[in-house]
Amino acid sequence: MKIQKLAVPFIFLISFLSLAPCSIFAAETNPYYNPLWRSSGNETYQLGACRIRVLHTYYWRDWMPIVSSPGPDGGSPLRAKINLAFDNSKGVDNSFSFQVVIMDSKGQSYPVPFKILPNYRVLPDEVAKSYRDMNEEAKKAALLHYNVFWNGRLKAGEIREVVLATSEGPYLPVKSRIQAEITWTDEKGNAVKVRTPDEPINRTD
Repeated sequence: MKIQKLAVPFIFLISFLSLAPCSIFAAETNPYYNPLWRSSGNETYQLGACRIRVLHTYYWRDWMPIVSSPGPDGGSPLRAKINLAFDNSKGVDNSFSFQVVIMDSKGQSYPVPFKILPNYRVLPDEVAKSYRDMNEEAKKAALLHYNVFWNGRLKAGEIREVVLATSEGPYLPVKSRIQAEITWTDEKGNAVKVRTPDEPINRTD
């Protein structure tokens, strides 16, 4: 799966950083961390020195008055959101790619395209508070510096939340239970399969 990078001209970035107050881009390896991650009962998976844990999953199909690509039952394709914690506090710089398969209760698997959602919570408080007042160029530089649109690369010591989402899943029955199996691969070719707890498919109207 290809992960797109947010393009910002290098010359502009250097220029902006030289003018920005030092405090706005203070060195931080962990700008967003929730201590509840460590108390989560979900299994921890190891990929090299990086630890991966499933934080939360939610699956649903929609029956709003206007449904894009409705199935035979009139509902939308499966939609899903998966939150994961990546703990690279003991690791070196590394890049990750992924593939996702949805599995139903009968063991049938469905490859599904997922995308990575931007995570504005990685912005430090002082940057988040001033973000709305920044001009567009300053916003782009901040988004790039803190990797809000995650490009799959973790810095040495970085801990962050990664949110995967899709609206292109299979037309599985509401209330049936499913799992997602996410295969993460690092830049050296090492791989681990992260399996989410089985959860029911919800219905929204």
